Amino acid sequence: MKPSLLSGIRIYQYMAQALPEKATEEWRALLAENNIPASRVNTLDDLFDDPQLKASGLFVKREHRTEGCYIEVAAPSTFFRRKSTAAASSANDRPAHRRVESGTLNFFQ
Repeated sequence: MKPSLLSGIRIYQYMAQALPEKATEEWRALLAENNIPASRVNTLDDLFDDPQLKASGLFVKREHRTEGCYIEVAAPSTFFRRKSTAAASSANDRPAHRRVESGTLNFFQ
C-alpha cells in the first residue's frame, strides 16, 4: 500500500476516535479559532430545520386525498415562456432566486 494512502487511512481512523469527544458546535468553534474552514454535516432529519432550506421553500407540506399529509421536495427552479394567470401566481409565490422568466431556452446557440 502506498504511504500516502496509508496516511489517509490513519487520519480517518484517528478522526473516527477523536470527533465523538466533542459536540459539533465545540468542534466548529475550535476550528474557527484556528482559521480552519468547517461546516456542519446534516442528517436527513436536520434538513427540515435548516434555515437556508426553509427560506428557499424547498420543502412543501402537501395533503394527499387518501394518504394524508406528506412533505414534497420542490423543484429547484421553474421555467416558463409567458406569464399565464396560473403560472404567474405560482411562480411569484416562489423566492426570486428560483424564478426564471426568460423566453425560450436554446442551449445550442
